[in-house]
Amino acid sequence: MAKGNGRRSQNRPPKKRPAPPDGSNASASREALASPYERRRLEEELAKQLTPLVSADAGLTALTETERQTLLSNYDGQETVRSLAIIQSRLDIAASTTWSETRVEGTILAAIDEPWVQQLLGRLDTNGRLVPPRSMTQLLREVLESSTDNPSAGAVPPVEFVRLILSVNTEHMRTEYSQDGTMDPDAMDRIAEMAYSLDLEQTQTTLRELMLDEIATFHSNLPQKIEILQADTQRT
Repeated sequence: MAKGNGRRSQNRPPKKRPAPPDGSNASASREALASPYERRRLEEELAKQLTPLVSADAGLTALTETERQTLLSNYDGQETVRSLAIIQSRLDIAASTTWSETRVEGTILAAIDEPWVQQLLGRLDTNGRLVPPRSMTQLLREVLESSTDNPSAGAVPPVEFVRLILSVNTEHMRTEYSQDGTMDPDAMDRIAEMAYSLDLEQTQTTLRELMLDEIATFHSNLPQKIEILQADTQRT
């Protein structure tokens, strides 16, 4: 399956920019670029961002696209699509009524008897999401492409579903700042150094690019619930 559309990170950091033309050292410490208060505020905001859970959060190795295809080939496509649609329906209802998507995701994890589940539940209680809509969309596409047509094979079991969705999340979250999708202190340091090294014109250019990404992400993550679609397209 070709790489491309619909796989950009939901919280992708700004792209790296060339050093300012004033001859300043690109490796200058953040202490020289921003006050301690500004650095602390940036780190706090980065830490509060709602981010998809990735394989590294559970101490697992992310499945490659080929490995996901092989795994999905063991299960029936129709049954798997039906089970994933039920999960997405519950998430859409939660997103448009009680804002309790993480509660739904918690019930999915609670049904799995694996030691790494507790680590994921801990992230859900802070700033994690297990099943972003865009990741579910990609997984559904991979199911249609790679699963078998054999009802006796059954649907993908919950533990394998979680491994698959974590791997898709990891793929989305990989950037030049993180290869496993996590945002560790070193990555925060490098993002902060880059952000505070931009002059006004560079900042405006970066924000214009990010606005397009954020608008596209917003639309791709809207819950596909009939009441929401009607409210967005009809006068009330």
